[in-house]
Amino acid sequence: MKKRVLSILLVVTMAAAMLAGCGKESKEANSTDTSEEKVLRWNVGAEPTCIDPMIVGKESMQIVNNTFEGLMRTLNGEQVCAMAESYEVSDDALTYIFHLRDAKWSDGEPVKAEDFAYAWFRMIDPKLQNSYGYQFFCIKGAQDYFAGEASKEDVGIKVVDDKTLEVELNTPAPYFLALTAYNVFYPVREDVADPEGKWSMDPETAICNGPFVLKEYAMNEKMVLARNENYWDAENVKLDKIEISFIIDADSAMTAFRAGDIDLFKEVPPQEIPQLQADDPEFYTLPMMGISYYAFNLQREPLNDVRVRKAMSMAIDRTTLAENVLKDGSIPGTGTVPHGIPLSTGEEFREAAKDYDCADPTQAKVEEAQALLAEAGFPNGEGFPTLSLMVTNKGSRVSLAEAVTQMWKENLGITIEVQVVEPQVMSQSHADRNFDITHGGWSADYTDAYNFLSLWYTGSDYNYGYWSNAEFDKLIDDSMYATGEERDQMLLDAEEILIEEDCAGIMVHELADTCMINERVVNWDKTGFAGWYFGYTDIKK
Repeated sequence: MKKRVLSILLVVTMAAAMLAGCGKESKEANSTDTSEEKVLRWNVGAEPTCIDPMIVGKESMQIVNNTFEGLMRTLNGEQVCAMAESYEVSDDALTYIFHLRDAKWSDGEPVKAEDFAYAWFRMIDPKLQNSYGYQFFCIKGAQDYFAGEASKEDVGIKVVDDKTLEVELNTPAPYFLALTAYNVFYPVREDVADPEGKWSMDPETAICNGPFVLKEYAMNEKMVLARNENYWDAENVKLDKIEISFIIDADSAMTAFRAGDIDLFKEVPPQEIPQLQADDPEFYTLPMMGISYYAFNLQREPLNDVRVRKAMSMAIDRTTLAENVLKDGSIPGTGTVPHGIPLSTGEEFREAAKDYDCADPTQAKVEEAQALLAEAGFPNGEGFPTLSLMVTNKGSRVSLAEAVTQMWKENLGITIEVQVVEPQVMSQSHADRNFDITHGGWSADYTDAYNFLSLWYTGSDYNYGYWSNAEFDKLIDDSMYATGEERDQMLLDAEEILIEEDCAGIMVHELADTCMINERVVNWDKTGFAGWYFGYTDIKK
């Protein structure tokens, strides 16, 4: 059988390509089963607390992507009209007018512009303080409203009529259309929603507007989605049902897949990947458009010395880590912005960016690293304090950290201990800045470099190490008012400051998903940020 593993290196060479696995399968659509009920059995991992678009979680996000739909949807790497039948953009790129199609909610009620306005104001409600409210700050007045310093009337969200929504931005935002395809921008009905999202887990109240609707939910057991007969494109939805399981353990999920109990899951057991890559056509490595990195606490010595930070970054061999430790299709991390993120010209940001001395993807620069460490006062690591690298016990994070700390020991003579903590402990340690070096990761919310670089802005909740650079901040600020190649260069310059000049963090590797997908399942779609979409998925005979 022809091997169908997609390496991340292959996928990222396609301009803005986020669709994986649809080429061969779509040609075989005429051989799909039409005589029996078509059921996709999907394991999502941890059980979601709810499937409310406002309450974001990795597991809930990918389910919501199939039960709700925004103004736009990302398909085959491009933004296509979804709830919006058409849209207009003003010459100054500050005003967007969306014209809604004749669409219905799952209970038959019409989808209205007011439903979008309600959902968006819910996201920036100052009383709720939603952690993803910042995604709306490109809209005029949204940030002030979120802070309790403005009224609804000051926000650039206007319902013109039932089928027309007008949005006014603070500054041109080339990524705004992509944002409207993101789950936090999906519409929600005011008459069914509650702040905790309980409504979304009850089939009686889980009113949605996507291709599937919640049919059944049994806590700690399963969730069943059924085709939404009121979906505007229901005639092209092939699946009758999606049965969702909550198997967390990767080995158990693999056993269920081999037994034929599930058709699809991600996060394959790491120890099985080499053999699967070699000979299993149902194994896939898919890009996540994300980066895994280590952030330094710049309030602690000697990490506040840029020479020490650069030495530690230069001393690791990223290719060895990717190929011999991770072995999951990940590629070396060379910058904050991963592959797959385009500039205004269509060229990938990563291809246009400079090669950074302290983030060589091919090898460790041991001699240069040792010289920098000696210059900082620690020749051969002498006198360097014992520090800790904090990680959670998820996937390959511990083994990766152990490999990195061993490289630091061998190449620099310094001792960094791996500190394994629970996710809640890590989150609190980040908030308290109670760490030496910590693991961090980010996957794209939308396909724009700003989404990655703004994490390092002074005062950002995700700037764990308190790094601050006035020139970097100014470039990020100015990029919000610029367009085209001028804006591109600002963002490129900002990354150079972050990585090459200050080395605020160590970019280790770009993220990848390892997945098992039954060969009967065709026409599936997976984007780096929204996850799986099964609106046009089919089951072959």
